[in-house]
Amino acid sequence: MQDNRKVRVIFEAVLNKFTNNVKTAAKATLEIGDAGEKASKRANFDDSAKSADNLDNSLKKVTQTLKAMAIGYAGKKLFDAGKENFMFFADYQKKLTETFTLLPDITQEGMDRMSEDVKQFSKDMKVMPEEVLPALYQAISASVPESKVFDFLEVARKSAVGGVTETSTAVDVLTSVVNAYGDDVISANKASDLMFMAMRKGKTTFEEMASNMYSVLPAAKSLEVPFENITAAIATMTAMGTPTAQSTTQLGRMFLEFSKDGTKASEIFLQATNKTFKQFIAEGNNLQDALNIMDAVAKKAGVEINNLFNTAEAGNAALALTGKGAIRFSEDLKAMEESTGSTEKAYEKMSGTISFFLEGIRAKIAVFKLNIADKYFPEIQDAIMKVDESFDRLEENGSLDRLAESIG
Repeated sequence: MQDNRKVRVIFEAVLNKFTNNVKTAAKATLEIGDAGEKASKRANFDDSAKSADNLDNSLKKVTQTLKAMAIGYAGKKLFDAGKENFMFFADYQKKLTETFTLLPDITQEGMDRMSEDVKQFSKDMKVMPEEVLPALYQAISASVPESKVFDFLEVARKSAVGGVTETSTAVDVLTSVVNAYGDDVISANKASDLMFMAMRKGKTTFEEMASNMYSVLPAAKSLEVPFENITAAIATMTAMGTPTAQSTTQLGRMFLEFSKDGTKASEIFLQATNKTFKQFIAEGNNLQDALNIMDAVAKKAGVEINNLFNTAEAGNAALALTGKGAIRFSEDLKAMEESTGSTEKAYEKMSGTISFFLEGIRAKIAVFKLNIADKYFPEIQDAIMKVDESFDRLEENGSLDRLAESIG
């Protein structure tokens, strides 16, 4: 509350001064008009001379006032530029410090090194520091080790560029996949490659998958269904017209029914194979193998496969991946085996655009500004503390109150 009051007092004082200058200039301009009119109307030399003197005085007033305004304007521009750079640095420092709170044992040396790593990453990967910091925070909070975090961010940045999305969005989905399955099962790079292959084979985007993967991951992981099966299924279903959000929801419901005792799907599958769905997958089989068994049961019973599930969502997923969709699903599963390098290919295409190079220039300028501000940070911090102390003294002796009252 006190900070707001300080800002208001200073702002109103500066605004009042600027307004007075404008009024003075306007008044002087009117005086020029009056003096000129008098000089043209009067033939008497003395009167004309007086009018000329008035005109000269008015011109001097305008010149002085405009000079003051010009200096003030230039000073304001320089101040605004400095203020903008300082606030940019202040915001950077704040967000970086937020990340440090996730690393309670980090030393000053470690903090300095991480700050330099952020700036170097920003330049190398052509991304603004303010986009790197939230992604860094998100990655560390998702348990990406400090020693590996920038390698992880490189994969996420390439995914974001190739998938035309934010780095933090890529971090979110890649950490979700890796944390669900474990980095000993799937790497961030592999997860990204599979998602890009799903984009190529289906009608979906990286961002759509990232935003909706939560609908399917938990249930799929509980059954140890490989991530390759999920991305292949999404590719098949979206290519056939089911939106990404509905595809992931339907797949999630289907896996949920296979995982729960007592559901139609789990009971029928157990009777048909003498195994649970999870045991069947653990033996090296995939989702299509399981659905082929369910489809055979349905045909023998003379019903559609969706009738073997409790919910419409689960049944719709099974329908999409069997019958006419079975061939496409088989092809998409094969494509997932050949997905290595998909992220890099997408990144190379997008990184060749003018927009990407311009982003790189902006990133370098941003880092340059941060380095300048960082160099003078001790002096800046000291000045801020002194100004704050001065305001405290002014408040204590009532000077601010009197200034506010004089401004009105």
